[in-house]
Amino acid sequence: MSRRALLGTLGLAGGTMLAGSMLPLNLAEAASSSCMLVDTVAQMLLLSSVDEGQWVRTSGYYASGDGGGAWYRIVASTSYAGTPDGFVDHALSTAGKVAVMDLSNGIDMKQVGVQSGVDCTARVRAAYAKNAKTYTYTGDMAPIIDCDDPNYPSSKFAGGIFP
Repeated sequence: MSRRALLGTLGLAGGTMLAGSMLPLNLAEAASSSCMLVDTVAQMLLLSSVDEGQWVRTSGYYASGDGGGAWYRIVASTSYAGTPDGFVDHALSTAGKVAVMDLSNGIDMKQVGVQSGVDCTARVRAAYAKNAKTYTYTGDMAPIIDCDDPNYPSSKFAGGIFP
């Protein structure tokens, strides 16, 4: 279908929406906005003025662009069941707020801080406890983590997960 035929089918409103979807998304960093953009999880933890229902986007876990970026919804701690694990969901310095990772697209293990050369057992277990629809292992960790082994992680790396 040609672009002209597509726009004719969509009409003016649909064409505007289609054109808008091709533009880069810019998120505001002001506390009063509905979305905030921060570079890392560490920066997110320091946010002092976030509102319940607000979205926060991290550009990475440890560093911007490291593959660990994720979307988080801010909720009151009173409406959060359990205790934030500090890997998938995070308690914020703002009293009574929790940043809850959006799991609608699954979890990439980089989004919970899994990295090569360190014991990531707690991070992997926290991710699997969320029962996301998919789990993705990318980069140099993909061939090492074997969660199909029923004895894993006790059968590997002396009981720890070291991607």
